Amino acid sequence: MTKEEVLSLFLSNVHRSSSQRAKLSVHCVSRKPRPKKLSSIALLEVDVTLEKHGITLPIDWMDRLPETNTIVDTLKVLKEIISDPAAAVTAENELAALADKYPDDSDRHGVLPVGYVAIEDPKKFRDSLQVAEGAIPLVDWGDLPVSRF
Repeated sequence: MTKEEVLSLFLSNVHRSSSQRAKLSVHCVSRKPRPKKLSSIALLEVDVTLEKHGITLPIDWMDRLPETNTIVDTLKVLKEIISDPAAAVTAENELAALADKYPDDSDRHGVLPVGYVAIEDPKKFRDSLQVAEGAIPLVDWGDLPVSRF
């Protein structure tokens, strides 16, 4: 969708001076993927999984994690603990596998709520819109009290 298409859509359907005014809500979805997060189950599995590879973590390692629980942040903490570069690569691979096996709730992509419409083709959507009646005042503004100041 280009800037000109958005501006044209705004001027024809949203701007106050338009005769075809309507309400529009726009939700932008980034093409850049968010960093994956580790769910609480995945974090509990990190100890067990790394232990199978001979990597022992201190008991309090989870206390060092920031609240974001992303793979990147968790890997930074693990690299501070693990001194062997080969073990750090193993930890990175295992974290990615655990994130895929136990996805965090924020990484799940749901469906749109009932009544919401995803606009794939702006022209087709624009053609499907119906012209609404002109806006009319809800209150007769002539009967309101006038300020003395």
